Amino acid sequence: MPEGLAPLAVWCFDRQAGALTQSTNGMEFAYAAEWVADEMPPLSKSLPLDGRFDAAAAAAFFGGLLPEGEPRRHLARLLGVSESNDYSMLALIAGDTAGAITLLPQGERPEPVSGDVEWLDEAGLAELLTELPSRPMHFDADGEYRLSLAGAQVKLPVVVDDSGRIGLTRGQTPSTHIIKMPIERLDHTVVNEAFCPMVGRQLGADVVDASAQRVAGQEFLLVKRYDRRANAMTGSCVFTRRTSARRSESRRGASTKPRAGRRWPTASHWSGAPPPFPLGR
Repeated sequence: MPEGLAPLAVWCFDRQAGALTQSTNGMEFAYAAEWVADEMPPLSKSLPLDGRFDAAAAAAFFGGLLPEGEPRRHLARLLGVSESNDYSMLALIAGDTAGAITLLPQGERPEPVSGDVEWLDEAGLAELLTELPSRPMHFDADGEYRLSLAGAQVKLPVVVDDSGRIGLTRGQTPSTHIIKMPIERLDHTVVNEAFCPMVGRQLGADVVDASAQRVAGQEFLLVKRYDRRANAMTGSCVFTRRTSARRSESRRGASTKPRAGRRWPTASHWSGAPPPFPLGR
């Protein structure tokens, strides 16, 4: 492993799934023995529990947790790392990612889920939306916000409560929704992205909850995350690997269409306390 690049522990809520390292072959991942022994789910179809995958598969999956395009270029400049350095980006921003994955320096544990949220009023939300294109993932130099989402569109994980308040997740508090900004040079993308799921729902399809919102004259799409579900009886979480599995296979140039993802219960119970985010459907 090159000097200065410490191993990263890969966590799924309160369990360590494995470790990610940087090597001369790229990124290498190995599952934790306890994760395999307890027959926990694989992180992706491309990363089976038996370990029969190579560094390219690990790089495709974990690289697929990061943004692309202009947001990635902005982030690289803000982070002071190479745009092509997935590993360093993961170490710096991969605290809240698709499928409830958290990457931390080896030996560190995720902070307890505390429900710590920075709630925004209308003025605060408007300021956030204005800053997002030049400050992807609400990046801050102190690392208070470690957030990552895939794709080239400007977006941000947030928390939404039952009253509709929007806030910034802090610490290990999981996000519940995603803000997506309009796509430059394309008209009416927010309305289109809200309209298509509405039509799908009328046709009986299983689609995401998405709504067009406006604050201080700025449009944005608010999407309820489908990789964060809560169990009303136990407070445990259920997550899906569907997005990450598709992206990891597409990044490897797979020619076959991936099958639908499965939802897996985690072993997380937050000490019996109510979940710190709205219950899923």
